[in-house]
Amino acid sequence: MSQTPHSWASTLLRSAWHESGLSLRQIARQANTSHATLNAYITRSKSPSTATLERVIAACGYALDAVSYTHLRAHETRE
Repeated sequence: MSQTPHSWASTLLRSAWHESGLSLRQIARQANTSHATLNAYITRSKSPSTATLERVIAACGYALDAVSYTHLRAHETRE
């Protein structure tokens, strides 16, 4: 079963948050977003833009390295 954009971003953010050892408030402050908004991303109430996702992941000490879905689908159909 594939994940929706909300659940994919939420899973990624939750993992980065737990691994960082930081509080949500610390991450939100460093990512220049609000605690409430960050919480909404993690609980799947909202989905972050790519730029926001990159900022939050960076605040956790990681880098986001993404490949477009179109590229992935084209690669899957060639195999």
